[in-house]
Amino acid sequence: MSLIKCIECNHEVSGFAESCPNCGCPISMSTNRKKDNNIYSVILVSCGERKVKIIKQIREIVGCDFVTAKNIVDNIYCVKTNCSVEEANQIKILLEKMVKV
Repeated sequence: MSLIKCIECNHEVSGFAESCPNCGCPISMSTNRKKDNNIYSVILVSCGERKVKIIKQIREIVGCDFVTAKNIVDNIYCVKTNCSVEEANQIKILLEKMVKV
């Protein structure tokens, strides 16, 4: 028997249960919501020769100051966390276009 965690109360529940015995949250809703709730992080690997443009774009994406954006580029930090797959892909495409130009 597989156990899953209820998304409402984190209580372990049988995967075959219709609802959480602790809080009553429907398990089907819990498992459906869990599938749609994937989050990603965007990590800058390299900015090529377009460092200034990448710094500018990171400032716009993240909403940070120049020094923070420059540190992200210089130290290959994570650009943004807790992104949906769509948002992460948009950022990736945007930054790749800038590096190739």
